[in-house]
Amino acid sequence: MWAYLFTVALEMLTSYLLTSFLQIGNFQASYWVKEFFNGGSGPGSYFVPLVLQIIFFLPVLYILAQKNANLMLIGAFALNILFELGCYYWAMPQSTYRFIFLRYLFAIALGIWLAKAKHINWYLVTAGALLSLLYITGVSFYDLRPPVQPDWSPQNAPAFFWPFMVVLLGLKLLPEQANGPVKLIAALGKASYHIFLSQMVYFYYMDYLFAKLPLGLYILINLTICLSAGYLFYLLEQKLRAVLNTKKEAGYAVSQ
Repeated sequence: MWAYLFTVALEMLTSYLLTSFLQIGNFQASYWVKEFFNGGSGPGSYFVPLVLQIIFFLPVLYILAQKNANLMLIGAFALNILFELGCYYWAMPQSTYRFIFLRYLFAIALGIWLAKAKHINWYLVTAGALLSLLYITGVSFYDLRPPVQPDWSPQNAPAFFWPFMVVLLGLKLLPEQANGPVKLIAALGKASYHIFLSQMVYFYYMDYLFAKLPLGLYILINLTICLSAGYLFYLLEQKLRAVLNTKKEAGYAVSQ
């Protein structure tokens, strides 16, 4: 846990330092602190403080899953729904709601449950995924207005069965030994968090450079830049980790 926390903190610091230099020309501690609590700059920037919350809460769900994974999952869904209802009836502003990890509680619980599950009931999963798809379609394209935070209605507990089904199908159908395009997708998947941090900065400051190009070319250039920058960021971190681990092992050997 602490190793991952250090990695997240290092990535977050790198991202915010770069953002700070791009926006105000130099680093100011007060600006960095303010940006952290405001969620930073760029699309999805709220996700960084959200991940930090999840890291600290994850062991609680894991301990509960050790005792009874099914009960943990049901409890997480119920708590997630209660949170959504509370946000709706107390009119929690979107700017506050986006920072609270409880809105993703059921999604996190599904991941832990999957890691512990010995048997998957595909009938229940399929039924849940279809209901989620209907819910997402209703709130996105029709006049379905459930009592949840309206700005994020397609991305809450009732919608999480659908991406869960997609993950399960990927685990079941994709080959264990990847080759060609699948191998490339798998490599990019490992760097997904680094790609996220890269696109957070890029789309806030630099995508306008190609805004006048045809849409297809614009998308291709943006994808190439974000995927390449994110993957290079990932490789750099792996190198740094290897160096730190080597030094740690050398220090341990000397102490012995």
